[in-house]
Amino acid sequence: MRAGAQPMADGTVDEAVMTGADTAGGGPGAPPRWGRRVAAILVVVVVGAVVASFVLQRKRPAGPPGWVPAAREAAAAEQIEANVQRLLAREATELGAMAERAGRLPELAALVTSSIDGAAFQDALSSEPWWKRFRGYGCAVLVGDEVKAVWQLPGSGLPPGELVRAVSAGPAVPARVVSGPNAAVLGAMAPIAGVKDARVLLADLLDRRKVALLAARANVVLMLTDGRKDLGASVPDDIVPQLEGLVGHEASHVMVERHLSQLAVAVPWTSGLWLWVITPEE
Repeated sequence: MRAGAQPMADGTVDEAVMTGADTAGGGPGAPPRWGRRVAAILVVVVVGAVVASFVLQRKRPAGPPGWVPAAREAAAAEQIEANVQRLLAREATELGAMAERAGRLPELAALVTSSIDGAAFQDALSSEPWWKRFRGYGCAVLVGDEVKAVWQLPGSGLPPGELVRAVSAGPAVPARVVSGPNAAVLGAMAPIAGVKDARVLLADLLDRRKVALLAARANVVLMLTDGRKDLGASVPDDIVPQLEGLVGHEASHVMVERHLSQLAVAVPWTSGLWLWVITPEE
């Protein structure tokens, strides 16, 4: 066997190399120069594929693939959870600050005290330049318990008034996650300056788009779940099935997939809602 040739079970590489040696002088039956180059490239590709396959198989541990609890990863999980909780706290703080800015707009106060109807109110929010920076959020405007206007509220499945009460319930926080029958939202309330009992709600839908934005900030893979189903993952569709085995294991808190060398940590966002954080296992 020629030195440097890679053995293969069916002898393909040996035959290719030996054929090249027999005809290298360019005698009768020698392939054209471009043909020899193509043959050499094909040999490299085939050998490379075999070696890569062997390396990947050696990295994979024995046993069936799948996510399993991993108590020994507690230290790494604690750090991951702390980082994500800081990310979520910052997200709530930013939305709360946006709601306060909206509440200080004199143009919004003028709309609330005007005699325009709900449709005209919505038209103003969709077209007036002073509301441009807030159009990434859904909005509801109330005076007392009366809903004066609603603009593109996320489809949580909760009526506007009920969503407002849920966001306002409990201790004061910059923003609160509320789960409806159709979806969860992050909402923040703020008073409207100069108008008695007037408030504005800004709401952001917690969907795949939002999960992807959070994942980009944290530089990790994220999946939002309610313990029963995937509510949005920051990966392409063909990768999602690899993560869905985590759903229903939120109580285990830390899971590993040895075949994929992945660590997953379930970070609670609110009651009944978790963010799975998936990172390479070190």
